[in-house]
Amino acid sequence: MVRRGSSGAAQFQPDSWRRWDRNRFDKLFWTAMANADAKAVMFGHNHVDLHHMLLALVEQGGNAAGTTLRTCGVESKDLYQKLTLFDPIKPARVKTGKLSLTPDATKAIYLAIDEAQTFHRKIVNCNHLFLGILRVNNGIARSVFESFGLDCLTVYKSVRTNGVKKSSSIPRPAIS
Repeated sequence: MVRRGSSGAAQFQPDSWRRWDRNRFDKLFWTAMANADAKAVMFGHNHVDLHHMLLALVEQGGNAAGTTLRTCGVESKDLYQKLTLFDPIKPARVKTGKLSLTPDATKAIYLAIDEAQTFHRKIVNCNHLFLGILRVNNGIARSVFESFGLDCLTVYKSVRTNGVKKSSSIPRPAIS
């Protein structure tokens, strides 16, 4: 849900992703969001955040997230290990079911909708969600990218400009 603050700027409010029009998002998007929900439960959280969504996208495969990160030399297991360093898995203290989104996760979905509209698409897919996550440029997801020597903005511009298949122009991290 978007609300306008006193300055007129949009403020993103946490909202259940299940309330959104299912026809506006493709099937793989909903699968990724369900997997992000499961990842949040696995981490012992009662909310879905950007890093849960990112991990779900990479593990799902066949989208910009997995392709781009593999091009940069980042595999799913490496991403998972880094995420557990930044956010250790806690004993399960939440039940499965309807988890809310953090403000950053909600913002990423709205930015994914914006990305789809920019590309003149009516349906939002996983690639748009990945671009939305990169645009938020905040939280644990950003820290994980930086730990691999990647900059969210640089990755975003490369994927947006060159497309998923040509993302090899992303500067790779220096080998120390």
